[in-house]
Amino acid sequence: MLTVTKTDTELRLDSRHYLLPCLALVLIPLLLYEFGPALLRGELDRSDLVGLLLGIAMPIFFAFFFIEFGHFRLSLADGLFSWRWRNLLGSEEGEVELKRVIGARRETLETSDRLGWQNLHRLILLLDDGREVGLTRGYTTIQRRRMDEIIEQVRDYLEYVNPAR
Repeated sequence: MLTVTKTDTELRLDSRHYLLPCLALVLIPLLLYEFGPALLRGELDRSDLVGLLLGIAMPIFFAFFFIEFGHFRLSLADGLFSWRWRNLLGSEEGEVELKRVIGARRETLETSDRLGWQNLHRLILLLDDGREVGLTRGYTTIQRRRMDEIIEQVRDYLEYVNPAR
């Protein structure tokens, strides 16, 4: 979910991604309801036990890596572009002078693993000295639409702040 708060002097973007990972956690009680009585009686065979353990571990793993929050603030009053991104593993934050920011874009990296090729995307801030600052970690294609919305909001606000860019 993306929340946009815009005033004459500030743009705030709050991105929250927790719905799908939390929905995955619903699988755990369902699995325990199905296999719990047999587990308590000691009647669960090895393959069902392995399936139960994987069925519990995978949603927790999914939630652990994919629950995340991003906060971006462009302020004319402070003259700063600040950001904070966090998930259950850690966080990143920073700030840069707003006058140094010339744009934002999505960087796409193509990666490969044993399951095949996958595109990862991350949000990049473009500075006036040619440097690029990564604001987020790599997102999968699922979050690509939200990232594009963030980029569009940042570009619109930068155009509003300095139409000559």
